[in-house]
Formats: sequence, C-alpha cells, structure tokens
Amino acid sequence: MKTGRHRISGAGTPVASRGLRPRRHRNERYFRIVAYVLTVAAAAIIILHTVNPGSRLLKLRPAGPPPINNVDPVSGKPVDGFSPTATYENYTIGFCCNVSKNRWMRLPKADKDAFIRSFDAQPDTAK
Repeated sequence: MKTGRHRISGAGTPVASRGLRPRRHRNERYFRIVAYVLTVAAAAIIILHTVNPGSRLLKLRPAGPPPINNVDPVSGKPVDGFSPTATYENYTIGFCCNVSKNRWMRLPKADKDAFIRSFDAQPDTAK
C-alpha cells in the first residue's frame, strides 16, 4: 500500500522511495575530501618525479653506514644523506653526484689514501 511519497513498511515507519535521495553518513563528505587530496598529492609527486628524475621526493636513504665526509673529496660540494657513496678500504665515502664518484674511482691510490688519512688523524688526548 502506497501513500504519497512513502511506502508503509511492516513496522509502520516510512521508507524513502525512489524519488527521495538517501541520507548519507555525515562524515562521507570528509572522507571524499581526504581521498581527493591524497590522490592529487600522489599524482603531483609522480608528475614531479617524471619531469625531474633526480628529485629526492621518492628516494630513500641508502642502507649502510653513513659517509665519513661531509664534503665531496673531488668537487668540494656538500654531501647529504641521499648522495651516492663508494666504499674504499672499509670506509664509506660520500659524493655530491655520480660524476664525482666516477672521478674518485679514477684517482690514484696515493690520493685516496691521503684523503682517508686526513680523517684517521685523531689527536692523542687519552693520556
């Protein structure tokens, strides 16, 4: 039995007919906004990384010990946690870029040893 815009159910409470819009949960709007913002942020990171592959947004810090130096031994530029590293004589050495790392690989052993000795020279203050 129908009356107006509502059908009468067995319990006597009106049920929305096809003409009425169902009531949404009050937080649904916020869920949609959060989902939209996260989608836009993810798309922006992907686009930025596509345009600039050297972007550090998606890079993780390399596993392993931190480099012993804060300055590139070849170019003199600063080294950060995302910089390429190389291992020489069980020491981890950081570089500002892969070009400096390749130049380091071509350096003679004497120059590399001199660089490592500059970090090994600790003053004897234990006496």
